[in-house]
Amino acid sequence: MEGAGQDLMRSEKVLAELRAKKQAFEESLRGLPKEFHLIPQEEHKQIVEVKGFLAEFLEAAGIELLAEKRYQKFTELTEALDRMALWKNKFSTERAGGPSDNVPLEPFNPAEDSIYYMTPSGMSLRLKTANLQEGLWSVVQQIAEKILFVGSEEVAEVPRIGFRVKEFFSDSGLDFYKRGNQIAAVFKHTEDGTYFSPDVHSGDRVNSIFFTR
Repeated sequence: MEGAGQDLMRSEKVLAELRAKKQAFEESLRGLPKEFHLIPQEEHKQIVEVKGFLAEFLEAAGIELLAEKRYQKFTELTEALDRMALWKNKFSTERAGGPSDNVPLEPFNPAEDSIYYMTPSGMSLRLKTANLQEGLWSVVQQIAEKILFVGSEEVAEVPRIGFRVKEFFSDSGLDFYKRGNQIAAVFKHTEDGTYFSPDVHSGDRVNSIFFTR
């Protein structure tokens, strides 16, 4: 009986430590991202060019009524983005509405899963494939200044299979200011005692990595 009691106490201690560790990890997530996110000027220039390309592509594509045409234009768009040297990573996330990590990871579904392009500094462009039925304009999402990948006990700055994405957008969108030979996106600042936090998109888990350059 004494041995069983000691085993129970040890088990409860381990569980308590795990709960405390998980709570500390969740608390650390609330502090993300850091106040400033530095972006090389050349990368910022390329992102501006990408935004211009997207605007021109969408305008030229117009409003396609036929589903076949929409998918054709979407394929042309991804092929054009694939050729751009700016992107360090391309990956997808499952379309499951933020499931528990205990649920099996869904395989890549080209008709529904979001596709992400990521720069070396961590900016990201999301193509929400599930919106394609509404037209290309609904597919292309706002460029995020920073994307992170959240696992059960750690945060990564590069895509990992099974990690959930978390995108951050500064208060004024792509509101940058020069900081030496780099650009800084302001995520948090105090003005007259008021705290401003970034907009956040907490997405699903990474289920496929197409390339890492």
